[in-house]
Amino acid sequence: MTTAAAPPGGIGALLDEELALRVAPDEVETLLDYAEAREAGLVAAREGRIADTRPALRSARALARSPLLSEGTTMLATALLEPVEAYVEYRCGRYGRARALLLHASSLDGILARDHGYTFTSAHRLQIAHNLVRLESRTGDVVRAVELAAALLDYIELRVERVPEAVVSPREDLDAVPVELLEFYFEEIAAEVADLLADRLDAAAAALFEPLRVHVGGSGCGDRGFATAAHEWLTQKSLAFDGEAVCAETLRPRR
Repeated sequence: MTTAAAPPGGIGALLDEELALRVAPDEVETLLDYAEAREAGLVAAREGRIADTRPALRSARALARSPLLSEGTTMLATALLEPVEAYVEYRCGRYGRARALLLHASSLDGILARDHGYTFTSAHRLQIAHNLVRLESRTGDVVRAVELAAALLDYIELRVERVPEAVVSPREDLDAVPVELLEFYFEEIAAEVADLLADRLDAAAAALFEPLRVHVGGSGCGDRGFATAAHEWLTQKSLAFDGEAVCAETLRPRR
């Protein structure tokens, strides 16, 4: 599990647009202090400086609960903070706690969309779902990681809603999200599967890959060039499972 960010103009840009509309002027200073503390904690976590991470995140948590913030803004700050706290828990080997924090942050995103009018949170939930795939992958649960990844790829490209509601929003909520952001997560999630199944053509790997065949040769989301690297890997891996000769390099993940 890592804390890789979306590409420029991604979730952060969507968030900035909505903050400008929804955050009251008297909340801005507190929210800026919170964001500074959260960012300091995130940087320290990525660099492995856990001792420096904890005080920064404690400060961010206290600012998120400030009485100067509205209920919706407090909920938003918490939803953005808990994935960072989850990463720290992961780095400390507390995987159950990390999973619980990710799921709670996702549930807050759902409430923010439903009760407070935030639309970017459907994209943030997709980012959290990607982190859940990474968590399962890094903790060695290949079956759960691939099954969740396959469901997410269906959700993004085919609009099939078989991902639990606790993890993602209704697929139509993503219609306002730029296709480039959907492409980014499709590529990243497919790359997680590619990492897990790299150099594997055994029966167990074939069974795990089978649900992914619906994406072979396809390119959805209304763009023929959507996630081309991921679709190339899916197609080549499918051919390899069928016994076709393919270039070994095409069976490796590309990021």
